Amino acid sequence: MAKQTINLGTAPTGVGGDTPRSAFTKTQGNFDELYAALGASGNPLTLPAALPVAQGGTGGTTQVAARAGLGLTLTASTADPTIGRVLKVGDFGWGGPSLAESTWNNANTTGFSNQPQAIGGPITGSSGWYANGINILYGSDVRIKTQIAIQVNGPGFATRNLQMDLSSATPWVYFWNTGNTTVDGSGFIKKASPIVRISDPSNTTRDDLLDGFTVAGYGAVNDEAKGVVVERLELGRYLISGCLGLAVDGWQVNSPSDRNGGKLLGLAAGENQPDGSIIVEFRRVKYRLTDDGDLEQIPGPLIEAPLDNWIDVRLEMPPAAPYVPPPPSEDGGTVETEPLI
Repeated sequence: MAKQTINLGTAPTGVGGDTPRSAFTKTQGNFDELYAALGASGNPLTLPAALPVAQGGTGGTTQVAARAGLGLTLTASTADPTIGRVLKVGDFGWGGPSLAESTWNNANTTGFSNQPQAIGGPITGSSGWYANGINILYGSDVRIKTQIAIQVNGPGFATRNLQMDLSSATPWVYFWNTGNTTVDGSGFIKKASPIVRISDPSNTTRDDLLDGFTVAGYGAVNDEAKGVVVERLELGRYLISGCLGLAVDGWQVNSPSDRNGGKLLGLAAGENQPDGSIIVEFRRVKYRLTDDGDLEQIPGPLIEAPLDNWIDVRLEMPPAAPYVPPPPSEDGGTVETEPLI
């Protein structure tokens, strides 16, 4: 019912207002309505310890009792898929440590995980990744999933689609990014590993010579080539030391061209030395007419590496030390498993 308002009459004496009895009758009625709304029961009426759910409360005086009263059951494990249950911090890798998986192939829940060189995972060379992973089921069908891997011990990023019986698994697709590619002086993207750029860092006219690279003598190196040094021996001849020679697979030495990727600025060539170092020579482009009437490029006299571009050299490096995951935290990496709500 509506609130019963006491008529106070006319000030200062209250002439024309409710009598004391009628005033207290209204007061009593208002209190009875409040007690009923708050779930009071018994004779005399007694308020419950917790407001019932039917009256807009939780029905409990503790967190456990309140969740039970509201029908909020916590998940039974970090990978409990039961519909309607309340997530705890860390469930499915959310808000806490990611789930540890020993194999990508049998990851059967949607969530975040960590995969230390797990079976079926992406690889670089012959080494499996230490990776954080995202596993996404196709609806509730655990046979079909999309997986994303983000490498912890490198710049790798990869994805694949998979069926549980592996009959239609797509190979891992590896994304190119600034960690595993390089952009040559003409703006073309190339697959990268350890890279040296030969050009005088102190006199270069290019603001992007050191993008992702650091100065290393008469040139610059990327992270994978740290420890390598470039030395200018004489006009057009350069010594690269601290490596194991030119890259075994893929491209090795890139001759720079103008900013439009057209005219060659010179011809660069590298030669491995017995100690693993490399001698790079940069020569002027000359042309000659072959016996068949074709015009071919031939190396001319030595010239200096350009200041408005650079010579890219791809290297072979000593094997990196095996990746060792950091030790667990002092508390074992545990977190309180309180509900997210």
